[in-house]
Amino acid sequence: MKIITGCALALMTLHANAVEIEPIDPVLEASVEPIYVEGLELVYPSLVAKLERDHKQFWINPDDRMLFEEQVNLVALSGVSPLIGQRAERLQQFASDENWTAYDLMAIDTLLLYVSYVESVPEKGKEWFYESPMLVQTTEPSKESLTSLSRAIEMNALSQFIEHYRAPHSAYDDIDIALNDLRYHLSQSVSLVGYDGLKRTGDLLPERDIIIQRISMAAVDTSNIDLGLDWYDESLEAAVLEFQRIHGLKQDGVIGPKTTKWFNVSPRYRMTKLALNVERSRLWNQGNTTQVTVNVPSFEMSYSHSGEQVFESKVVVGKLRRPTPVMQTNMQSVVLNPTWNIPWKIMVEDIIPKVKRDPTYLQRQGIDIIESWTSKRIVPADSIDWAVINPRAFPYRMRQQSGYKNALGLYKFNTPNARAIYLHDTPSKSLFNQDVRAFSSGCIRVENAEEFAEVLLDYQGIERDRLSTARSNKHIRFNQQIPVFIIYQTAWLENGEVHYRDDIYDLDSPYLASNPRTLELVAVTPVP
Repeated sequence: MKIITGCALALMTLHANAVEIEPIDPVLEASVEPIYVEGLELVYPSLVAKLERDHKQFWINPDDRMLFEEQVNLVALSGVSPLIGQRAERLQQFASDENWTAYDLMAIDTLLLYVSYVESVPEKGKEWFYESPMLVQTTEPSKESLTSLSRAIEMNALSQFIEHYRAPHSAYDDIDIALNDLRYHLSQSVSLVGYDGLKRTGDLLPERDIIIQRISMAAVDTSNIDLGLDWYDESLEAAVLEFQRIHGLKQDGVIGPKTTKWFNVSPRYRMTKLALNVERSRLWNQGNTTQVTVNVPSFEMSYSHSGEQVFESKVVVGKLRRPTPVMQTNMQSVVLNPTWNIPWKIMVEDIIPKVKRDPTYLQRQGIDIIESWTSKRIVPADSIDWAVINPRAFPYRMRQQSGYKNALGLYKFNTPNARAIYLHDTPSKSLFNQDVRAFSSGCIRVENAEEFAEVLLDYQGIERDRLSTARSNKHIRFNQQIPVFIIYQTAWLENGEVHYRDDIYDLDSPYLASNPRTLELVAVTPVP
């Protein structure tokens, strides 16, 4: 995904040609009463009054209005701003009533609100997109944006100005197509698919026609399915396999509880989920051509170099009680045959209880007890009375020796940050065979870690033989650090297809629940 640089250049041109907006005259400001439009107070009455005084009419070009409404409606659909959502509905009502005076004022005020929202995302985006929606907004747009807006109105170039504030998603036309396709299905009344045990090819399928309709709602091609049958045949299986693929399910063609749950997801739910994730892309899409991206809900990662994806892999992410956070950091080095300084929480909650049950656990796992963080002295494990020790009062630290038993495996990809979150290898390779891979304590386990290390070194211009001659716990520092984005994306477009994933940490719910019509689905089974 890339930021639309052409639009950015257009905005820069507008700004370069702009005359700086003068501060609102205190006498004028004092004399302007708050502007109301059919009972709804404007957020920026003084700014609107100033713009109205200077320009009189804003929305002369219908294309400007269409582009503006498209972006505002997407934010409204996402649920991230009930305030913008209310205004989108009011604007539609004004347009329907042909009340263009009210529309003009409300739309320019809403555009100011939208610009302020976009400019506030770097600071408040994580809160708005993952914790609680934006309920109020008092910050005015930046001085630069106000100057560019004034000039854009004067030059009849509002579309160029508005285009700059799109979410940085490279497939905007495909998003419109996907949303319109889902919108078409909103008016259809289709029964939910009941679950009556596993269904395989050859089984009777009384709800076959309902299943076909439900599959088509996810934009899966159903044109090749044989009609008039009441059993599960190969033509339907082909569509089920495709349906499972775009939902990240095991592609076995078996209609089980997970597949049935996704059959029953409503078009409204899908629309909100897609819009929400388009808005979320404002957080992590910085126009980098070289970066590592980990998508937590899809349990996948990729590495792009100079705009080309050169590596991808399955990953294991944090379990529900120890989730992998959304964050941005930088990868600075790879550590070969790492030791593991065991975090206090894992030591207290996981390891010490195991030692109490099995005194040989530490020796079998190659874990040493170290006197303190400022000392390297090893404390003999048999000198501790494990039966009476209080884990939360344990005075020592623990470190696991390097080797094949080490929880970090043979490679650690170093990303210094306050959360101590990084990517690493793992000896537990069997977990990558699972569909839902949320088993870690927050860090990210990479399936093909050795290949990842080799690719990283290749693009850093470092010889691969440094991997084979490595000593224990050897650091290989990169010539250039690599941006790492850990994202939480439960819906996205890829090659014209919309992909959906389970909301494993329940971070979508506040936005989907804001519209009761989105909740027409079978309950998602939470990750343990």
